[in-house]
Amino acid sequence: MVDALRRLAQGPGAEAFGQKAGDDAPALDGLLIECSGLSEVIPVAQTFFADPFVQASFQLDGVVCVCDAANFEAFEGGSDLAAGGAVAGAEVARLLREQLSISDVCLLNKCDLVESASRDRLSARMRELSPSIKVIPCRHGKVNLNQVLKLDAFSLEATLSLDAHFLDDGQRWHGDGQGTGRPRRQRFCPWPGGVRGNSESAPHAHTAFGSLGLETRDEIDVESLKEWLRSVVERHGDRLVRLKGLLRTRGHDGRRGYSVVQGVGGHIEVGEDAQAPPAGGSGRLVLIGRLLDADLQAELRAGFAALAAP
Repeated sequence: MVDALRRLAQGPGAEAFGQKAGDDAPALDGLLIECSGLSEVIPVAQTFFADPFVQASFQLDGVVCVCDAANFEAFEGGSDLAAGGAVAGAEVARLLREQLSISDVCLLNKCDLVESASRDRLSARMRELSPSIKVIPCRHGKVNLNQVLKLDAFSLEATLSLDAHFLDDGQRWHGDGQGTGRPRRQRFCPWPGGVRGNSESAPHAHTAFGSLGLETRDEIDVESLKEWLRSVVERHGDRLVRLKGLLRTRGHDGRRGYSVVQGVGGHIEVGEDAQAPPAGGSGRLVLIGRLLDADLQAELRAGFAALAAP
Protein backbone atom coordinates (compact mmCIF):
# COMPACT_ATOMS: atom_id res chain seq x y z
CA MET A 1 0.00 0.00 0.00
CA VAL A 2 2.87 2.37 0.76
CA ASP A 3 4.28 1.79 -2.73
CA ALA A 4 0.90 2.55 -4.31
CA LEU A 5 0.55 5.76 -2.30
CA ARG A 6 4.10 6.79 -3.23
CA ARG A 7 3.33 6.35 -6.93
CA LEU A 8 0.14 8.38 -6.60
CA ALA A 9 1.95 11.08 -4.63
CA GLN A 10 4.60 11.37 -7.33
CA GLY A 11 1.80 12.05 -9.80
CA PRO A 12 -0.99 9.78 -11.03
CA GLY A 13 0.84 8.51 -14.10
CA ALA A 14 -0.84 7.31 -17.25
CA GLU A 15 -0.33 3.66 -16.35
CA ALA A 16 -2.38 4.08 -13.16
CA PHE A 17 -5.38 5.04 -15.29
CA GLY A 18 -4.89 2.49 -18.07
CA GLN A 19 -3.57 5.12 -20.46
CA LYS A 20 -0.59 5.04 -22.73
CA ALA A 21 2.61 6.75 -21.74
CA GLY A 22 2.52 10.40 -22.64
CA ASP A 23 -1.23 10.75 -22.26
CA ASP A 24 -2.47 13.32 -19.78
CA ALA A 25 -3.73 11.80 -16.53
CA PRO A 26 -6.26 13.55 -14.31
CA ALA A 27 -5.08 15.06 -11.05
CA LEU A 28 -6.40 13.57 -7.84
CA ASP A 29 -8.78 15.63 -5.72
CA GLY A 30 -8.67 13.05 -2.96
CA LEU A 31 -8.17 9.39 -2.22
CA LEU A 32 -10.89 7.09 -0.87
CA ILE A 33 -9.79 3.75 0.59
CA GLU A 34 -12.49 1.16 1.20
CA CYS A 35 -11.88 -1.67 3.67
CA SER A 36 -13.88 -4.86 4.01
CA GLY A 37 -16.35 -5.28 6.85
CA LEU A 38 -14.05 -7.54 8.88
CA SER A 39 -10.76 -5.84 8.10
CA GLU A 40 -8.19 -4.46 10.54
CA VAL A 41 -8.52 -0.73 9.91
CA ILE A 42 -5.72 0.47 12.18
CA PRO A 43 -2.83 -0.75 9.93
CA VAL A 44 -4.45 1.03 6.97
CA ALA A 45 -4.72 4.31 8.86
CA GLN A 46 -1.18 3.90 10.21
CA THR A 47 0.15 3.90 6.65
CA PHE A 48 -0.39 7.66 6.49
CA PHE A 49 1.89 8.09 9.52
CA ALA A 50 4.46 5.34 8.90
CA ASP A 51 6.17 6.59 5.74
CA PRO A 52 7.67 10.13 5.68
CA PHE A 53 7.07 10.59 1.94
CA VAL A 54 3.44 9.48 2.19
CA GLN A 55 2.96 11.62 5.28
CA ALA A 56 4.28 14.69 3.49
CA SER A 57 2.09 14.03 0.43
CA PHE A 58 -1.22 13.02 2.00
CA GLN A 59 -3.24 14.23 4.95
CA LEU A 60 -5.56 11.70 6.57
CA ASP A 61 -8.96 13.41 6.45
CA GLY A 62 -10.95 11.01 8.60
CA VAL A 63 -12.29 7.50 9.11
CA VAL A 64 -15.90 6.57 8.29
CA CYS A 65 -17.60 3.29 9.19
CA VAL A 66 -21.00 1.87 8.21
CA CYS A 67 -23.08 -0.10 10.73
CA ASP A 68 -26.18 -2.21 10.11
CA ALA A 69 -28.82 -0.89 12.52
CA ALA A 70 -30.84 -4.10 12.30
CA ASN A 71 -27.93 -6.35 13.34
CA PHE A 72 -25.50 -4.16 15.28
CA GLU A 73 -26.53 -5.27 18.76
CA ALA A 74 -26.36 -8.97 17.86
CA PHE A 75 -22.81 -8.67 16.50
CA GLU A 76 -21.49 -6.19 19.07
CA GLY A 77 -22.72 -8.19 22.04
CA GLY A 78 -23.35 -5.40 24.52
CA SER A 79 -21.24 -4.50 27.53
CA ASP A 80 -20.37 -8.04 28.58
CA LEU A 81 -18.93 -10.30 25.90
CA ALA A 82 -18.40 -13.06 28.45
CA ALA A 83 -22.17 -13.52 28.58
CA GLY A 84 -22.00 -14.82 25.01
CA GLY A 85 -24.14 -12.05 23.56
CA ALA A 86 -22.16 -11.63 20.33
CA VAL A 87 -23.64 -14.07 17.82
CA ALA A 88 -20.54 -14.07 15.59
CA GLY A 89 -18.10 -14.48 18.47
CA ALA A 90 -15.81 -12.30 20.53
CA GLU A 91 -13.31 -11.67 17.72
CA VAL A 92 -15.91 -10.15 15.41
CA ALA A 93 -17.23 -8.06 18.32
CA ARG A 94 -13.68 -6.86 19.03
CA LEU A 95 -13.18 -5.82 15.40
CA LEU A 96 -16.49 -3.99 15.39
CA ARG A 97 -15.61 -2.07 18.55
CA GLU A 98 -12.14 -1.31 17.27
CA GLN A 99 -13.52 0.06 14.02
CA LEU A 100 -15.93 2.28 15.92
CA SER A 101 -13.16 3.47 18.22
CA ILE A 102 -11.00 4.69 15.36
CA SER A 103 -13.87 6.20 13.34
CA ASP A 104 -14.82 9.85 13.21
CA VAL A 105 -18.20 9.23 11.60
CA CYS A 106 -20.55 6.24 11.74
CA LEU A 107 -23.30 5.82 9.16
CA LEU A 108 -26.04 3.95 11.01
CA ASN A 109 -27.60 2.33 7.97
CA LYS A 110 -30.93 0.52 7.52
CA CYS A 111 -32.64 2.73 10.08
CA ASP A 112 -35.93 2.06 8.30
CA LEU A 113 -35.79 -1.48 9.72
CA VAL A 114 -35.70 -0.46 13.40
CA GLU A 115 -37.91 1.59 15.69
CA SER A 116 -36.83 5.11 16.69
CA ALA A 117 -36.21 3.94 20.27
CA SER A 118 -33.85 1.23 18.99
CA ARG A 119 -32.05 3.76 16.80
CA ASP A 120 -31.52 6.07 19.77
CA ARG A 121 -30.26 3.17 21.88
CA LEU A 122 -27.79 2.15 19.17
CA SER A 123 -26.51 5.69 18.82
CA ALA A 124 -26.01 5.94 22.58
CA ARG A 125 -24.11 2.63 22.64
CA MET A 126 -21.81 3.79 19.84
CA ARG A 127 -21.02 7.02 21.69
CA GLU A 128 -20.34 4.95 24.80
CA LEU A 129 -17.69 3.06 22.84
CA SER A 130 -16.36 6.20 21.12
CA PRO A 131 -17.62 9.42 22.76
CA SER A 132 -16.54 11.81 19.99
CA ILE A 133 -17.95 9.79 17.08
CA LYS A 134 -20.64 11.44 14.94
CA VAL A 135 -23.52 9.01 14.31
CA ILE A 136 -25.58 9.70 11.17
CA PRO A 137 -28.78 7.64 10.77
CA CYS A 138 -29.52 6.79 7.14
CA ARG A 139 -31.27 4.44 4.74
CA HIS A 140 -29.59 2.69 1.79
CA GLY A 141 -26.36 4.48 2.76
CA LYS A 142 -27.65 7.80 1.42
CA VAL A 143 -26.01 10.82 3.06
CA ASN A 144 -24.76 14.23 1.97
CA LEU A 145 -21.17 14.12 0.78
CA ASN A 146 -20.21 16.92 3.15
CA GLN A 147 -21.08 14.58 6.03
CA VAL A 148 -18.36 12.09 5.08
CA LEU A 149 -15.80 14.10 3.08
CA LYS A 150 -13.51 16.95 4.14
CA LEU A 151 -13.89 15.99 7.78
CA ASP A 152 -10.42 17.36 8.63
CA ALA A 153 -10.55 15.09 11.67
CA PHE A 154 -6.80 15.30 12.34
CA SER A 155 -6.65 19.10 12.30
CA LEU A 156 -5.94 21.43 15.20
CA GLU A 157 -9.59 22.49 15.26
CA ALA A 158 -10.72 18.86 15.65
CA THR A 159 -8.19 18.29 18.41
CA LEU A 160 -9.60 21.27 20.31
CA SER A 161 -13.04 19.64 20.30
CA LEU A 162 -12.51 17.02 23.00
CA ASP A 163 -15.57 17.81 25.12
CA ALA A 164 -17.19 14.42 24.68
CA HIS A 165 -14.36 12.69 26.51
CA PHE A 166 -14.65 14.94 29.59
CA LEU A 167 -18.38 15.03 30.25
CA ASP A 168 -18.33 12.96 33.47
CA ASP A 169 -17.26 15.93 35.58
CA GLY A 170 -19.83 18.29 34.08
CA GLN A 171 -17.14 20.50 32.56
CA ARG A 172 -16.86 21.64 28.95
CA TRP A 173 -13.71 22.47 27.05
CA HIS A 174 -14.23 24.87 24.18
CA GLY A 175 -11.76 26.18 21.63
CA ASP A 176 -12.31 28.98 19.17
CA GLY A 177 -10.66 26.93 16.43
CA GLN A 178 -8.55 29.86 15.26
CA GLY A 179 -5.11 28.60 14.32
CA THR A 180 -2.52 29.94 11.93
CA GLY A 181 -1.71 27.02 9.71
CA ARG A 182 -0.69 23.48 10.49
CA PRO A 183 1.80 23.02 13.34
CA ARG A 184 5.26 21.67 12.75
CA ARG A 185 5.12 17.93 13.40
CA GLN A 186 7.53 15.22 14.45
CA ARG A 187 6.63 11.59 13.82
CA PHE A 188 7.91 8.57 15.65
CA CYS A 189 7.07 4.88 15.78
CA PRO A 190 7.84 3.80 19.34
CA TRP A 191 8.42 0.09 18.75
CA PRO A 192 10.74 -1.78 16.38
CA GLY A 193 9.25 -2.69 12.90
CA GLY A 194 -6.75 14.96 36.86
CA VAL A 195 -7.93 11.66 34.64
CA ARG A 196 -11.52 10.55 34.34
CA GLY A 197 -12.86 7.07 33.72
CA ASN A 198 -15.16 4.44 35.10
CA SER A 199 -12.84 1.45 35.14
CA GLU A 200 -13.70 0.38 38.66
CA SER A 201 -17.23 -0.54 37.62
CA ALA A 202 -16.41 -1.89 34.16
CA PRO A 203 -16.63 -5.69 33.82
CA HIS A 204 -13.99 -7.49 31.78
CA ALA A 205 -12.02 -4.26 31.46
CA HIS A 206 -9.21 -5.95 29.54
CA THR A 207 -11.55 -6.23 26.52
CA ALA A 208 -13.77 -3.18 27.09
CA PHE A 209 -13.38 -0.22 24.75
CA GLY A 210 -13.60 3.35 25.95
CA SER A 211 -11.79 6.66 26.16
CA LEU A 212 -9.54 8.02 28.89
CA GLY A 213 -9.05 11.75 29.31
CA LEU A 214 -6.02 13.33 31.00
CA GLU A 215 -5.85 17.00 31.88
CA THR A 216 -3.24 19.40 33.25
CA ARG A 217 -2.74 23.14 33.45
CA ASP A 218 1.01 22.67 33.83
CA GLU A 219 3.68 23.03 31.20
CA ILE A 220 5.25 19.78 29.98
CA ASP A 221 8.73 19.21 28.59
CA VAL A 222 8.16 18.11 25.02
CA GLU A 223 10.99 15.55 24.99
CA SER A 224 9.69 14.00 28.22
CA LEU A 225 6.25 13.84 26.62
CA LYS A 226 7.60 11.97 23.60
CA GLU A 227 9.53 9.56 25.79
CA TRP A 228 6.44 8.83 27.89
CA LEU A 229 4.33 8.25 24.76
CA ARG A 230 6.95 5.82 23.51
CA SER A 231 6.81 3.89 26.76
CA VAL A 232 3.00 3.79 26.68
CA VAL A 233 2.97 2.31 23.19
CA GLU A 234 5.78 -0.14 23.94
CA ARG A 235 3.86 -1.48 26.94
CA HIS A 236 0.26 -1.10 25.80
CA GLY A 237 0.32 -0.56 22.05
CA ASP A 238 -1.98 -3.54 21.49
CA ARG A 239 -4.69 -1.75 23.49
CA LEU A 240 -4.31 1.71 22.00
CA VAL A 241 -6.50 2.62 19.01
CA ARG A 242 -6.51 6.41 18.79
CA LEU A 243 -4.81 9.26 20.62
CA LYS A 244 -5.25 13.03 20.38
CA GLY A 245 -4.64 16.08 22.48
CA LEU A 246 -3.31 19.61 22.87
CA LEU A 247 -0.78 20.39 25.61
CA ARG A 248 1.27 23.34 26.85
CA THR A 249 4.90 22.40 26.25
CA ARG A 250 8.44 23.73 26.37
CA GLY A 251 11.24 22.64 24.07
CA HIS A 252 14.85 21.76 24.85
CA ASP A 253 15.84 25.29 23.83
CA GLY A 254 13.44 26.76 26.37
CA ARG A 255 10.90 27.80 23.74
CA ARG A 256 7.35 27.63 25.04
CA GLY A 257 4.21 26.87 23.05
CA TYR A 258 1.52 24.29 22.46
CA SER A 259 1.85 20.81 20.98
CA VAL A 260 -0.80 18.87 19.09
CA VAL A 261 -0.64 15.12 19.70
CA GLN A 262 -2.24 12.75 17.17
CA GLY A 263 -1.88 9.01 16.90
CA VAL A 264 -3.34 5.88 15.34
CA GLY A 265 -2.30 2.67 17.03
CA GLY A 266 1.43 2.93 17.66
CA HIS A 267 2.22 5.73 15.21
CA ILE A 268 2.18 9.08 16.97
CA GLU A 269 2.83 12.66 15.89
CA VAL A 270 3.76 15.47 18.23
CA GLY A 271 3.24 18.76 16.39
CA GLU A 272 4.96 21.71 18.02
CA ASP A 273 4.31 25.45 17.74
CA ALA A 274 0.53 25.27 17.55
CA GLN A 275 -0.82 28.80 17.65
CA ALA A 276 -4.23 28.14 19.23
CA PRO A 277 -3.95 27.58 23.02
CA PRO A 278 -6.28 25.27 24.93
CA ALA A 279 -9.28 27.19 26.24
CA GLY A 280 -9.02 27.98 29.93
CA GLY A 281 -5.31 27.22 29.90
CA SER A 282 -5.79 23.46 30.37
CA GLY A 283 -3.97 20.90 28.27
CA ARG A 284 -5.82 17.69 27.46
CA LEU A 285 -4.90 14.31 26.09
CA VAL A 286 -7.40 11.60 25.12
CA LEU A 287 -6.55 7.92 24.62
CA ILE A 288 -9.07 5.59 22.98
CA GLY A 289 -8.98 1.81 23.03
CA ARG A 290 -9.12 -1.10 25.47
CA LEU A 291 -8.15 1.12 28.37
CA LEU A 292 -10.73 0.50 31.09
CA ASP A 293 -8.56 -1.74 33.26
CA ALA A 294 -8.18 -0.07 36.69
CA ASP A 295 -4.47 -0.86 37.02
CA LEU A 296 -3.74 0.46 33.54
CA GLN A 297 -5.62 3.67 34.23
CA ALA A 298 -3.69 4.14 37.47
CA GLU A 299 -0.42 3.67 35.57
CA LEU A 300 -1.42 6.21 32.93
CA ARG A 301 -2.54 8.69 35.60
CA ALA A 302 0.79 8.44 37.38
CA GLY A 303 2.85 8.67 34.20
CA PHE A 304 1.02 11.70 32.91
CA ALA A 305 1.12 13.44 36.30
CA ALA A 306 4.89 12.89 36.45
CA LEU A 307 5.30 14.86 33.20
CA ALA A 308 3.96 17.97 34.90
CA ALA A 309 6.08 17.55 38.03
CA PRO A 310 8.73 20.28 38.52
